[in-house]
Amino acid sequence: LIAACDAIDIVTPTLNHHESAMLALHAGKHLFIEKPITATLPEAQEILQYSRDHDLKVQIGHVELFNDAYLEAAKYIDNPLFIECHRLAEFNPRGTDVSVVLDLMIHDIEVVQNLVKSPVKNVEAMSVRTPDMPAGKDYIAALVQFENGVTANLTASRITQSRVRTLTVTTDTNYIDMDFINQSINVHSQGRMPYINQENLPDWMNYGLKGSVEQLFIPTNQPLQAELAHFVDCVHGKATPR
Repeated sequence: LIAACDAIDIVTPTLNHHESAMLALHAGKHLFIEKPITATLPEAQEILQYSRDHDLKVQIGHVELFNDAYLEAAKYIDNPLFIECHRLAEFNPRGTDVSVVLDLMIHDIEVVQNLVKSPVKNVEAMSVRTPDMPAGKDYIAALVQFENGVTANLTASRITQSRVRTLTVTTDTNYIDMDFINQSINVHSQGRMPYINQENLPDWMNYGLKGSVEQLFIPTNQPLQAELAHFVDCVHGKATPR
């Protein structure tokens, strides 16, 4: 089957990612791997090193990077000060071969690092495990500090009864709250209204207000479809995996 394909999409349990990836790479195939890339760092390093040595494309399935809400919000986040992410879900046996960090929080770790663009300075975390769950660290909260002074608070859970996927960002001029599920963004601004067309607006509209809230229009997309289309472009040499 591998020989009959031009590219391979690996969606097996994480513990099998490395074995499947190396089979495909040794066959000379470009590779899409659902997150997390592997269960261990050495396995990931071997996959990436082999792909670079043999000029093969490898893209990891961080689907939130293709969510239109995130892409739109990122345009307005120049100087984040504090970021908060919540990713909560009911228990699902799928993905429990790895901890909740690699199963769920990995999405927000990727998003936060893309927004902050600074090395991590310190991490403090606590986790809770329910005795009857097959995998550990079923609920985790992490406080991440970056070298540029930005702080991020991340929580992830597989033992919550409601499905939550939210991101909030505080900057020196505004507060942005975003929902990954319904692809919505609200921008809370202080004084100025920097996210609307200000041409021909009188000064009092920009500076005379104590604050404003703007709900951005997001043309909803299918992030998974956009992600796979991007991978095809990468295989054809039209793009580089994000």
